[in-house]
Amino acid sequence: MKWFLILWACPVILLTGWYGLSYYDMSFGIFMLTRQAHDLVFAIYGNVLRYSAGNHSAAGRPRHRLR
Repeated sequence: MKWFLILWACPVILLTGWYGLSYYDMSFGIFMLTRQAHDLVFAIYGNVLRYSAGNHSAAGRPRHRLR
């Protein structure tokens, strides 16, 4: 059980650390920690999910149905 928690916690800590450092643009000279890389990663993620930030109404429901 100890190894299961370690193997689960390591990626969570790494992703949370990357997200926090890149969101606040604390890059320390590393491109992956820049805000530009942060925006690029989430733009690609949005494209993979076919999500457009302007494609939703105020109620949170999609305006147009996907085909």
